[in-house]
Amino acid sequence: LRLIRELRGQLLDDSDILIMKLNDYATIAGEQLTTERLKLATYRKELRDITKQDPFVVVWPVLDLGLTL
Repeated sequence: LRLIRELRGQLLDDSDILIMKLNDYATIAGEQLTTERLKLATYRKELRDITKQDPFVVVWPVLDLGLTL
């Protein structure tokens, strides 16, 4: 369970960077990217809930923003 939490923490940290990039992109391009923000919020929620799964059969969420940031 410790390894699952460590990996989840790293993935959440990585997604923090994506949030900052989305914010920067939105400011520069003048677009809100609502769909991408919703996908990212859902992904982060799924990561936070990962420890509710059976630790022997973990299904990791996949993030597909469809953007190159």
